[in-house]
Amino acid sequence: MYKNILFAIEFSEAANTAGKKIKKLVEAIKANLFLIHALELPVLNSFPEIPNKEDLYMQEAKRRMSGMGKNLDRYS
Repeated sequence: MYKNILFAIEFSEAANTAGKKIKKLVEAIKANLFLIHALELPVLNSFPEIPNKEDLYMQEAKRRMSGMGKNLDRYS
């Protein structure tokens, strides 16, 4: 049986619903759960007068990933 499950999320309500089902599956088969999210950064380098906000986007994505992880821990 599977030992590891990778759950790709995009921070939507559908992802929350899927997360509940994934959590039940993970518990049933005693697997490890890993979360992944692809962050698409806007193209800002074309305008040097606009500061690059990549760090802000990364921080927000990390905050949301942490929140999703905490929500998954609460699902039973």
